[in-house]
Amino acid sequence: MLKSTFTFFGATFESFFTGVNASAPTPNHPKFGWTSFNQAHAVLDRADNEFVLALEPILKTQFLPNIQKALKSQPQVTLTGGPFAQIALWPQVPYFLSRLPDHPLNTTLLRIYINVHIHTPWPASDADASISFYIFVRLQNGKLKASVDGAWVIVNGGWPVTGQIADALGKFAKGEIPTVQAGLDSALKAVGSATFKDIYLIPGDGNKAPIIAGDATQASALGLVP
Repeated sequence: MLKSTFTFFGATFESFFTGVNASAPTPNHPKFGWTSFNQAHAVLDRADNEFVLALEPILKTQFLPNIQKALKSQPQVTLTGGPFAQIALWPQVPYFLSRLPDHPLNTTLLRIYINVHIHTPWPASDADASISFYIFVRLQNGKLKASVDGAWVIVNGGWPVTGQIADALGKFAKGEIPTVQAGLDSALKAVGSATFKDIYLIPGDGNKAPIIAGDATQASALGLVP
């Protein structure tokens, strides 16, 4: 198997990272996936026969066109970045405390998000925001499943109407959950007939080179073990 050790320049999955991939003996009854997390390090046990699915192309085909179409109903909102794919531990999800029992603490969710700029009339200042959809990726009877777990909006600027902007974007994000789910369902059709033993999210593009580096906040991949 391959043991991937990641070192983050900030909090786990919330910064740039470097990593080391090293071969390791495969146990008799392996369980692949994340084995440890701490403040700046994480270890992932990966199968030699894993299939790596880069998420950036999927986001561009299954998510971006729909979100661009949806944003046409928000003429004051301009897309400035994304969509991006970032791993988030369940305690890192903004609504974690209000839904604490929903997942084990070591659950990894996929954060799909975009950055936007909001134009406001004078005298209010313009604002920048992120619109995030948190995806619960899992196996169910060996089949790959992905569902929208929740949505969240963070707004910077916009004084004195920051709260109004956040409320409007929050309503927009919640309204787009069915669209995001439809995109996920469409993407899953490519592997709908396959069964897997393990899955895990990987920071970056899933590269197996001895030394790796990347931005964990903008790119992720999915490892599938048949």
